[in-house]
Amino acid sequence: MSRSHESSQPSIYPFIPTDPESPRIRVKRVAQNHTLNQHSSNIHGHAFWELVYCEQAGGFHSLGNQRWEAQSGNLFLIAPYELHDSQLQAQRWVVQFTPEAIAPLPEPSDLNWYWYSPPLNFYRSQISFRYLNWTENYRFGLVHQLQALNTELQLKQLGYKQAARAFLLLIVIEITRMFAQLAPGNLAPRAPLLTEVFMLIDNQYAENLSVEDIAMAVGRSPAYLTTLSRRFTGRTVLEWITERRMAEARRLLLQTDENINVICTRIGYLDPNSFIRLFRKLHGLTPGEWRRINR
Repeated sequence: MSRSHESSQPSIYPFIPTDPESPRIRVKRVAQNHTLNQHSSNIHGHAFWELVYCEQAGGFHSLGNQRWEAQSGNLFLIAPYELHDSQLQAQRWVVQFTPEAIAPLPEPSDLNWYWYSPPLNFYRSQISFRYLNWTENYRFGLVHQLQALNTELQLKQLGYKQAARAFLLLIVIEITRMFAQLAPGNLAPRAPLLTEVFMLIDNQYAENLSVEDIAMAVGRSPAYLTTLSRRFTGRTVLEWITERRMAEARRLLLQTDENINVICTRIGYLDPNSFIRLFRKLHGLTPGEWRRINR
């Protein structure tokens, strides 16, 4: 199934769970010269994260103006809504997941780590790091974790949801460590001022909050905060305000039956139509469509 706003635009694939009771994680070992059924052979994007680990050589993966010929041990990372062309023939593992799979929806008072998602944000902010060559000494361990993750999702034994999330988190942490070796010192924001900024966003996102409001509260100019945030996180302060609101919108869509207008007001937007347009731009679906698919 694909979605695009116009026929001339690349397809954006939503995350459609095969089992609504399972964590929002899909794992598949793709045989040599095979493709995933839900993928276009042309440039496309996903409304979720995707990790591709090649056990063999064959084919190529392109992202932006970068192109890699797939070799054994290669790992490719595709962030949500990044347009790419992946024509791989190698035997490979493909892991697809939403941020909720890494940090399952918590109580509203404990959303800070969930919406910030440090490991995933690190990937998103390091544009040049979308490719890793997994060294031979570590390949067996990675494959073992992928197999264990797949087994948990297939067998669904007692506690499989927690176990699947744990294996996925282990994989993400290992990849983060590998990326950190390539970009030492950039693993997480180190500017203390940003901690204060994130706390303000977390406490006031439901109000009519602006970058100017935050800048005034911390005694800096909006331009300074925007530059600082982009430097350390790859996003502007306004984008973080939007992300925090969208995280709460997704929680309310999944965990309540409140209508869209009520949700719009609760997350700090005054105009439901503007909220719906923004949500669709970021997720590829309207809030109502997203709720139906993900519930």
